[in-house]
Amino acid sequence: MAPESGAKTCAIQPAKSTVSEFVAAIQDEQYLKDCCLVLPHFSTEDDHKSLNEPGHHPRFANLPIDGVYIERPYSGLDTTTIDKIRGKINDWGKRRRAIIATGDNRTADWQRLGKHDCWIKLGEHSIEALRQALLADEARIAFEPPASPPSI
Repeated sequence: MAPESGAKTCAIQPAKSTVSEFVAAIQDEQYLKDCCLVLPHFSTEDDHKSLNEPGHHPRFANLPIDGVYIERPYSGLDTTTIDKIRGKINDWGKRRRAIIATGDNRTADWQRLGKHDCWIKLGEHSIEALRQALLADEARIAFEPPASPPSI
């Protein structure tokens, strides 16, 4: 067994490819294309490694993706960022994309797990069901906890 202070994983290296190349590689891979979704990071302009940076609009506009993830609460997004994601600013593309809020937990105690509310209504537990939820995000993705039905 590795010592407690030892590395927990391999050294992480840059992918050395663009987001477009990465998405294309996944979509061209026979064994991956039907069992995974690529959700690039797209938070506010000042967030680390976000596609929401000046000059990135041609890249984002042409990505064949159905959603993005953010590392903050949905309420922490500014209107312009939401409009870019939703396809309301032509330079950023006309395609509406869903938003998934994550906590990007990177600690052993899981303190950020579930930090930002994001509830997704799925018809079944599958990648296709998640993709369908991304396509119907207004009806199937919420950023506040759902109300529980009254007990009978």
